[in-house]
Amino acid sequence: MKSRRIHVVIVVVLIGIVHLAVAQPTALDSGRIAKTLKLPDGATFAVTVSVGEWRSDPYKNAKLWGAWGKTPTTVIALVAASRNKDPLYVPFSSYADLAEPHTAEVRLKGNNVELEIGGGAGGNSYHAVLVFAKGKYLSSRRVESSEMPKDAREETKYFGVENR
Repeated sequence: MKSRRIHVVIVVVLIGIVHLAVAQPTALDSGRIAKTLKLPDGATFAVTVSVGEWRSDPYKNAKLWGAWGKTPTTVIALVAASRNKDPLYVPFSSYADLAEPHTAEVRLKGNNVELEIGGGAGGNSYHAVLVFAKGKYLSSRRVESSEMPKDAREETKYFGVENR
């Protein structure tokens, strides 16, 4: 009987560890999320992600992540970030081609802040990660297919856009 109880305890502990280690993304059902993080240097980082309806003008036949071969219904309409309430530069091109978004997650990874957006469905599903270096400026954007991450992906690096 003792070994059976020990086995049950181990399973419960492992389930608890997995639950704590996996961050929970926020659903974009409401069309908008806002998150705030305290950075290691004491600064406050805030980000807002807004979803809007797709309007084809002026982008007819656009090739968007999450909507290859079909017309999307929603897109990321805005990503706004700030550090200690000072707005950061987030170019439209860093999120304009992300269609059918479903979730967004903001996390601290080392000294950087990552905004991960998940969208699309099935073969059109993707994960996009916008990295804010030390929470001071957008330093990179990576988008990859959830189905074929090694075959369908892109990465953009941003230089010289730190707010001073």
